[in-house]
Amino acid sequence: IFSGIEVDEKLSMFLDNKYGINNHTQFSQIPIYLGKDYPVIINRFKMDLENFLKARKGLKYCLLEIPKERMLLIILYGYDNEHETERWFQNGILSQAWGSNVQNGSYGWINALGIKELKPSYQKLLQYMDWNISFGNAVMISYPKILQVQTALCIYPIDIENQLKSALCSFKMDKVYRCIQKFNVYFENSKIYSPKEIKESYVRFLWAMMNVAKEIGSINQDQVEQKKILERIMSAMNKKELNMVAEETYLCIKKDERQEEDQLSLNVKKAENMIHEYYHTGITLEEIAVKLDITPEYLGMQFRKEKGVTFSTYIKDYRITKAKKLLIGSKMKVFEVAKKVGYSDAKYFSRVFRESTGQLPAEYRKTNK
Repeated sequence: IFSGIEVDEKLSMFLDNKYGINNHTQFSQIPIYLGKDYPVIINRFKMDLENFLKARKGLKYCLLEIPKERMLLIILYGYDNEHETERWFQNGILSQAWGSNVQNGSYGWINALGIKELKPSYQKLLQYMDWNISFGNAVMISYPKILQVQTALCIYPIDIENQLKSALCSFKMDKVYRCIQKFNVYFENSKIYSPKEIKESYVRFLWAMMNVAKEIGSINQDQVEQKKILERIMSAMNKKELNMVAEETYLCIKKDERQEEDQLSLNVKKAENMIHEYYHTGITLEEIAVKLDITPEYLGMQFRKEKGVTFSTYIKDYRITKAKKLLIGSKMKVFEVAKKVGYSDAKYFSRVFRESTGQLPAEYRKTNK
């Protein structure tokens, strides 16, 4: 049906006879947006979700993967009370199925009467899924309740834009990045803004940044595709995706002063050396940034730009590599290995190790000894 098959009389009779589905069947649809993590977590998340749904006695469901939209669609039916089922799902999904796998997911809810209304209802709800930009992740977008939301007037932060322009013209890239961070958190307050207005603010802000950078010759023209940036902004489903567009646009800006570029690379090298020397102490990005006399945010951005991974991912992978060597090459107990590589909590270390390798430390040792 979702791929375009027409629900004619013959198909309707088949569905009614085999599954008891007809034009009077009440459905609830829950699209779950997984974003860029979709290909990585879809299988594990689907498994957790099935375990969660199976626990509801008498509930019938169907799971439909929609890779193009990076969605997993749940279709529920066979329940007695629509509102009670919605409350049950909303209260249980985050604690029982969401878990640590879904970092930037969002989900919605819409009801449909009859098989023919499934696809139109789903498409209607999609228009409102970007409200997670305003509410934050893991807040259910329920239609038609979303239509009743009262929004505040979104006032564009022209002062942050002016600070950004000044920093660009002074070639102070640390300050440019701080302006982007200030802009990203500007909309995170007690007020609810329309996601459309937030997106329009991002377009205005990033266009101002790119135009100034072009004027002073500090942007790589070949790397900036404004049409693609606009598409990514307008199709964003959550705040994290908007933040990523802003940060990636920033990374396109180049600096003509070779000395400053060399200094930035030196900072990353120093940070890497400190990780190698102090990883076992639990050293943090903030502590390294203090030693280098730069902001943690700027160091984190430069580290990701030059190393291709975030600081937290790099230090985690480094610790796990060290742990593997100790598990194979020593007789140390797991809690001793954990402490040796910078984890004070052995249970947390085991969880991180399993997420990285697919095995618990003891299993890994047994397999590779």
